[in-house]
Amino acid sequence: MEKFKAIINDYYNKKLLNSVLTNDNTFSFPIMKVIKAVGAYQILTIIIIIFSCSYFLAIFWHIFIADIEDWKMNNTYDVY
Repeated sequence: MEKFKAIINDYYNKKLLNSVLTNDNTFSFPIMKVIKAVGAYQILTIIIIIFSCSYFLAIFWHIFIADIEDWKMNNTYDVY
């Protein structure tokens, strides 16, 4: 396994050296794509969590306000 890692490491080091020597700015390691994808996924999950929390808080707020309005409308007493 270590030999395989060394072969891959040498391959990408040669590609990086070649891109530096030729001033090729489009070269990037494949791991950069993975890092960007993981970052985008984390941002997406945070946005989903924020929307979910705000939705449920809004539901509870609506129920709370509806109860208060019902309580305010009860200014008459039902004797019977």
